[in-house]
Amino acid sequence: MVRPRLIFRAWLAGAMLLSASGTGAGEARKLEGAERTWAFYCEGCHAAGIEEHPGTLRLSYTRSPELAAIRGRQDLTPEYLRQIVRMGYLEMVGFRKTEISDDELEALIKFIRLPVVTQAQGEK
Repeated sequence: MVRPRLIFRAWLAGAMLLSASGTGAGEARKLEGAERTWAFYCEGCHAAGIEEHPGTLRLSYTRSPELAAIRGRQDLTPEYLRQIVRMGYLEMVGFRKTEISDDELEALIKFIRLPVVTQAQGEK
């Protein structure tokens, strides 16, 4: 079974290797850091799996089960995500710049909006 995180890490490693310029490698490092930020601050509440994650469960009630997981959603604009992360929303607390810096937040927003590769897509 191929896990989405492993698929992302394989993609990230490929992106770093294929990148000829320092800018591409720097971007890949930022996304890798964003994955760690996601895992530390967000994944516990917002990962896919309605029963296991309270943020995802809440969004399934207020939005719909199809919109419950936030990773990979293009309808969540960077401005909206920035506002929610900084100010919080309902039960979610806001995060200060000392917890998630502006640079980390921008990388996190890019990471959240990246298409999520599912196991079925990875096996094609």
